[in-house]
Amino acid sequence: MIASDSSLIPSVLAWLKGPLFAALATSAFSILFGLHSIDIALASAGAAVGWATFLAMRATAAPAFAAFVAALASTARSSAGRGPGRPLST
Repeated sequence: MIASDSSLIPSVLAWLKGPLFAALATSAFSILFGLHSIDIALASAGAAVGWATFLAMRATAAPAFAAFVAALASTARSSAGRGPGRPLST
């Protein structure tokens, strides 16, 4: 059973603000540059995954290594979202 600690919820929400803002900013730029709806969702998910990975790695590793691992996670996420043979949106 999870202990009811009132300080846990604000800290989790504070940690989730970064990936949420990354996804929102990516969505705004995707709309600005005319991406299609599925591409907006994939780009936003990739941004959130990348930023969450960076925040998680930053707590345990050097900032340069954290940025490298976040770039790897974001690349893996973007490659997994697009199936083989599906062209980029025009």
